Amino acid sequence: MTTIDEFDKWLQRLEDQSLEFKKAENSFSKDKDLPDYCAAISNEGGGKLILGVDANRRIIGTRTFQNTHK
Repeated sequence: MTTIDEFDKWLQRLEDQSLEFKKAENSFSKDKDLPDYCAAISNEGGGKLILGVDANRRIIGTRTFQNTHK
């Protein structure tokens, strides 16, 4: 489980090959965008794809993938 402290540390970092922030405010294609970003991060040895954070690393939230967690 990710802690608030961990998340805050990610927000302090710049994006790189292992950390990607995406606004994804209302949508993010699970058929195109999600697999492409996951494959790219995986090919670099793993990392994090954080949705709901803009390019300035501000938390804006996301409505993407609502009601998909069971």
